Amino acid sequence: MTKLIKLCSKSLKIGVNIVSVFVIMAAILFIGPIFLHIRPYIVLSGSMEPSIPTGSIVYIDTKFPAKNLQIGDTIAYQLEDILVTHRITEINEKGFVTKGDANNTTDFQTVPFEHVIGKMRFTIPYAGFFVERIRNIYVYAALVLFFLTELYLTIHNKRK
Repeated sequence: MTKLIKLCSKSLKIGVNIVSVFVIMAAILFIGPIFLHIRPYIVLSGSMEPSIPTGSIVYIDTKFPAKNLQIGDTIAYQLEDILVTHRITEINEKGFVTKGDANNTTDFQTVPFEHVIGKMRFTIPYAGFFVERIRNIYVYAALVLFFLTELYLTIHNKRK
């Protein structure tokens, strides 16, 4: 029985360490850039493929002035309750005409200057799939269970 407890404890420690590394990486990827006014967003559609695959994380510079945007820049903008990341194909007096790289035609509406959230600075392909999994409530519950079990076993072993 003691060997089983030691084996479980060691396995849990390894599991907790692995999960901790992923949590720290996620914090660095999502919280760190915010101090530089760069916001991460997860791409949910394939409209920008192949340059930005579905499930990628795009980092948007929210302080980049709209007046400095140029044709060819990829921007994030608010379209009602949806965040869209598309490329600028034209600039006119009303705003930006945009198009997803995978789309055959430009978007139906011109994006008003004030709806632009910012310019895309860089992307991490497919990393959003991992982040979405972590957001899942069951994964959170499993993480909490891991940490509580590790805490219990650590306290239990120190008493002996």
